[in-house]
Amino acid sequence: MISTRWLEKRKPHWSRLEALLERATNRGFKSLSRFELQELGLLYRQIAADLAVLREDRGSVHFARYLNQLLACAHNTIYSAHRASPSAVVEYFRFAYPRIFRQNLSYCLAAFFIFLGSAIVGMALTYHDPDFKVKILGPQMVETIERHQMWTHSIVGIKPVASSAIMTNNLGVAFMSFAAGITAGIGTIYMMIFNGLLIGVIGTACRLSGMSLQLWSFVAPHGVLELPAIFISGGAGLRLAYGLLFPGFLPRRESINNALQVGPDLLTNARYRTQLMSNKCSCQSYNDTLNEFRLYVNQSAILALPYKYWVCLNLICLGIFGYSLPDGTRLYCQNRGGSAF
Repeated sequence: MISTRWLEKRKPHWSRLEALLERATNRGFKSLSRFELQELGLLYRQIAADLAVLREDRGSVHFARYLNQLLACAHNTIYSAHRASPSAVVEYFRFAYPRIFRQNLSYCLAAFFIFLGSAIVGMALTYHDPDFKVKILGPQMVETIERHQMWTHSIVGIKPVASSAIMTNNLGVAFMSFAAGITAGIGTIYMMIFNGLLIGVIGTACRLSGMSLQLWSFVAPHGVLELPAIFISGGAGLRLAYGLLFPGFLPRRESINNALQVGPDLLTNARYRTQLMSNKCSCQSYNDTLNEFRLYVNQSAILALPYKYWVCLNLICLGIFGYSLPDGTRLYCQNRGGSAF
């Protein structure tokens, strides 16, 4: 039997926790001082012990119900994620994402070199055996190239349907390259080899037909974003495969979980682009305007070389410069009095 004296002694602590939770919920944890934050954690643990005592007494059911609700609110408040501000998104892409990318740069480079090697092999095979391109591209596409016609004209013609199809295909390749890492990297390596071989064969076939300018002027504006996304996704897949095959001193399950936490971080840009492009692709007017601009740039003799390749080169240089700098996260956190890790 719990005495009334014990209840009267504990009630001020319950009220204090309720007041701190109300302030933290309405104005955030920044409204609490360092001492109050420590007090919040201490009260949470003490009242959890009080709840265990009250549950043993059948006559204190209503007190136990009250503390149970209070602790549930405290748990949700203490362990809930912090409220993200618009500046937090900018800070993530400015500091955190480049750091994650650099930590996994070796895997991304491995995916890139597999892609590059496959492209070189595709070029060599097509030069040695011109009929090889028929096996990869199919007779219909080869006939289009031999007529000196770009198959992309039909893509521009159907506008929003083609835009959605291209987006779906590129994102599907990216996410599949990452998820296929669970096959010990075999699926990821296959995706890199297949896509590299494909672009090598297409590039060589267009070169033999005198259509290199038309091909690369189409690929340059959007390929500078799509191809690195595939390399990064392939790197995430290889990181997953490494965690599966070489767990080290960790249990294999924990090693895989660590690798799975890296993958979504590397694919963050793809996720944001999925949300953004899905909203845009649903707008007919946006697709019309965007495709008309692409058609104008593709057909403009003035803008074709100066504009496209200038934009492509600058984007590549900007990406290399930004992601090759020393880790800015440590300097940023030191300026704010925090830790980089």
